[in-house]
Amino acid sequence: MEGEKRERWMRLCVEAADGRDSNRLLDLISEINRLLHEKEMRLRNVRGRQAGTLSKLLRKRHPSRAGIAGEITASAARQ
Repeated sequence: MEGEKRERWMRLCVEAADGRDSNRLLDLISEINRLLHEKEMRLRNVRGRQAGTLSKLLRKRHPSRAGIAGEITASAARQ
């Protein structure tokens, strides 16, 4: 599904670049924006899960450094 969405937003960009109808252009841009927003949310969720996994791993290996693990994962999640 992700590959299909990526391909779709790319095709819509090509169509928008060639478009002359302002109403159709607005529809295309709205759809591109929606698809890219969905992609951004998926990426943020993946990063958040990865940061949580990293934090657990660091706490497990170095319990005395749990505060540092939290700082590292918070920084990773923000990027």
